[in-house]
Amino acid sequence: MGGTRISMAKNALIELLKGLPKNSYFNIISYGTSYDSLYPNAKKATPHTIEMTIEKVKMMDANYGGTEIYNPMKYIYENLNVI
Repeated sequence: MGGTRISMAKNALIELLKGLPKNSYFNIISYGTSYDSLYPNAKKATPHTIEMTIEKVKMMDANYGGTEIYNPMKYIYENLNVI
């Protein structure tokens, strides 16, 4: 994914972040042939964390290779559950 497509994805993610319910929890997982979470643990959706995350999203690029979904989903299920 590159160029306009990554810009559209980042804009959509920013709008999603702005619409999160107050005091909900979130994290962002980037994935492809590898994966990485933006934060080690889920963050509480406060105005400060949302703004901080939006600035990080603006700097993101599509550089994770192909689209392997199993391992990132397994990671999310095993490590990021805050319920």
